[in-house]
Amino acid sequence: MARRATLLFFLDQNVPDSVGRVLAAAGHEVEYLRKHLATDAKDNVVAATAIDRGAILVSSDGDFRGRAKAAGVTRKQLHHLHRALIKCRDFEASHRFEEALDLIEHEWLRLKRGALLNIEVGSTFIRTYR
Repeated sequence: MARRATLLFFLDQNVPDSVGRVLAAAGHEVEYLRKHLATDAKDNVVAATAIDRGAILVSSDGDFRGRAKAAGVTRKQLHHLHRALIKCRDFEASHRFEEALDLIEHEWLRLKRGALLNIEVGSTFIRTYR
């Protein structure tokens, strides 16, 4: 029987709740930014919270890293940030994440110590960076 990962996802304020429901239905833990931080929390606080929790940050902010650096997130901190980026329209996001879950879980299980999960989920692609 194949090993199955139980992951912790931290959903940024711009992520549809339907994505969280898909992740939870698949047996993963889901935390919503709005339950832990102000919805206008700066990117450095969002990144630090995800890192501290050991969570995968799910966001649709394509320039999160650039904005986070500008907000004071250090390069060292960014090297500890697991990320799943939504690159499709909100109404597609939950369906596309459901389709991407096997790959996300596989990539998580194969991470070597110190490596990061970095996945983009688009309308017509699922891209992983190793």
